Amino acid sequence: VSVAMVAGFTAGCSSNGGSASDDGKVTVGVIQYANTRPVDNCYEGFKQGLEAGGFKEGENLTIDSERQGDVANADMAAKNMVSKKDNLIAGIANTSSDVAYAATKGGDIPMVFTAVSD
Repeated sequence: VSVAMVAGFTAGCSSNGGSASDDGKVTVGVIQYANTRPVDNCYEGFKQGLEAGGFKEGENLTIDSERQGDVANADMAAKNMVSKKDNLIAGIANTSSDVAYAATKGGDIPMVFTAVSD
């Protein structure tokens, strides 16, 4: 995920349907299906992109993460992130991206993805 893309998506994030809360804090949901070095690198790069965009974990960013590699858990996590109104949801790898898309479809929470193939 490019730094500009992550920064662009998070710039408009808020606590209510994708916008930042009044204190400027955002919560980003991350769903990662597999725990392999390449996919873990995508997660780390995503976090670096957020930081480059001005969002630092523990300061103005909370990462709501599900990285266990189970389809049922990933689906439930995506639905929970939507119900909690996370500001942005990221899917890392195909399965995670599929469940994140399904959970956010038709709503107002932006979704991004990385490490996917066709």
